[in-house]
Amino acid sequence: MNYVLYNQNLKVSVSDYGAEIQSIKSAKTGIEYLWQGNAEYWKGRAPILFPICGRLYDKQYTFNGKTYNMLIHGFARRKMFDVVKKTENSATLLLCSDEDTRCEYPFDFELRVTYTLTNSEINIRYDVLNKTKGDMYFSIGAHEGYAISSAVEDYSAIFEKAETLKIRVFDDPSKEEYKLISEGKKELPMKNEYFKDDESLVFVDI
Repeated sequence: MNYVLYNQNLKVSVSDYGAEIQSIKSAKTGIEYLWQGNAEYWKGRAPILFPICGRLYDKQYTFNGKTYNMLIHGFARRKMFDVVKKTENSATLLLCSDEDTRCEYPFDFELRVTYTLTNSEINIRYDVLNKTKGDMYFSIGAHEGYAISSAVEDYSAIFEKAETLKIRVFDDPSKEEYKLISEGKKELPMKNEYFKDDESLVFVDI
């Protein structure tokens, strides 16, 4: 089921399946800002990545001597969330561990995702509660796809503050190589080369 959030600037649709945003439209013009999932290229829209971001080697990992299988980006994007709070301009969705999740991830947890519209912004908050004794290891990430109206190189990523962006180079796994792509700037202009061969940029020391 999709839930609609809106204010004077935005109309946003969020699904309880994966707590995934389905649509981001201008409330004034109706222009769609979110990629709409063309399966020929990529069928997703804005999946939430939990409890891992990326791929595991052979789709497996070992914890406390036991081997677990997990697909790319974890399982949250394929789970039904409960909507625990909904207002005109916000929604909080909840995923809890169960027998199925423990087959892939041997921890008890609660994952809350809260979407709030503020002026022309979507604020997204992730709250992860560890309900297991001891440490719980996880990653969490966002994977939004945006519908752009011109070339990739016409766009930039804007950060809250100036950042020095150094990436890990994975060409040779036997070496730890790094490349500086931006130093002390708030803006990172997009380049086609960042997206060749379905690569990811892994920033370090930020």
